[in-house]
Amino acid sequence: MDLKETQLESDVAYQGDFIRVYKDNVRLPNGTTASREYIRHPGAVAILAILDNGNLVMERQFRYAPQQEFIELPAGKIDHGEDALLTAQRELLEETGYVALEWIHLTTAWPCIGYADERMEYYLARGLTFQGRKLDEGEFLEV
Repeated sequence: MDLKETQLESDVAYQGDFIRVYKDNVRLPNGTTASREYIRHPGAVAILAILDNGNLVMERQFRYAPQQEFIELPAGKIDHGEDALLTAQRELLEETGYVALEWIHLTTAWPCIGYADERMEYYLARGLTFQGRKLDEGEFLEV
């Protein structure tokens, strides 16, 4: 059975600083049409950074959309044209102050497949050395 939906037309409903929201008309596998709304996202990385004592480096920060603080892995958006590993290395240093000797790509996941094309690249980072944080302007978090 062919499950593919074919795009008939596509419109940008919203263009933000790093995401775009689309509304498409598509042909379904049975020949009927439907609309699809979705977000185009450049992708992101998340880092499982393990200290020599076995502890996992985590961050606490406020997230605006759900209006609460979360404990999270160090993570960040992949800049246009940037290699995902370089993004992971940059984000780990900026947010936590650590650099790692060893980097292992663990997996790729699509956390929001119902409404977004965002992919998350997960990395394991070991052999950590603290060099000092370099938070982005307007970024507030606790390691």
